[in-house]
Amino acid sequence: MKARGNPIRVGLVCLTAFFHNLCWGAPSDASAAASLPCAGSSASVARDAHRFFPDQNLERLALRLSSGLYADQPTYDRLVRDVTMIRGQNPELRTVGYWTAQNVRVLRVTFKPLYFWLARTRLYWDWSCLNHFLGADIVFHPDFDYAELTLAGLYNPFLVSKAYGALPGVTMTEFASMLGDTSTLYVSRETAAWHYIFDLAGGDCPSGCTEHDLHYFEISADGRVLTAATWNMNSRESTPGWATAYFRKYQ
Repeated sequence: MKARGNPIRVGLVCLTAFFHNLCWGAPSDASAAASLPCAGSSASVARDAHRFFPDQNLERLALRLSSGLYADQPTYDRLVRDVTMIRGQNPELRTVGYWTAQNVRVLRVTFKPLYFWLARTRLYWDWSCLNHFLGADIVFHPDFDYAELTLAGLYNPFLVSKAYGALPGVTMTEFASMLGDTSTLYVSRETAAWHYIFDLAGGDCPSGCTEHDLHYFEISADGRVLTAATWNMNSRESTPGWATAYFRKYQ
């Protein structure tokens, strides 16, 4: 059959196919995609139909405490119950939510130059399955050879980053950073009770917040407040044990 169209374009497509078969034939890291339904560039899956939770802020926190691809339902439910109760009893904490230095819905994928060109010209197929499943909206940044992917939902950032990082031609993956600091909350889980610290932060927050008014709550499995205490980091009082044990920790 006689080839039609611009011969230079046809030759370029053929050359691209050659490089694809030569350089991208090695299988991706199986462990990286173990929790994702994509295994290689030829995989074809449906768009993810997972139902995410209504409170995205607490879902982000539940995701941090979960090991799977999605936030764990019992963990999310427990967080909603406890945090809602704490805020209801302490109006000054109603504005304190979970804050993280990374936006886990926005992933930056950096390529080697040739692979970035292929991605921009829609000839890079190795990420097609992941992009489709995760509902990724793509914006290319030619000056830096990276693509910015905004995911359709909240997924485990470690698993997603590792899956994209294992693809051919990818040199780095990182989630978009958030500037400065602000109030946040910390959670540590034990069998008998969960420990919450609401950090009501202030001062020079663009530089990392210089004031921290800590509110501690120990909540039993059946939803009772076992302990409630406060401490300001700028006070002359000695650091309480609960601050040493649970401040700035997620476990």
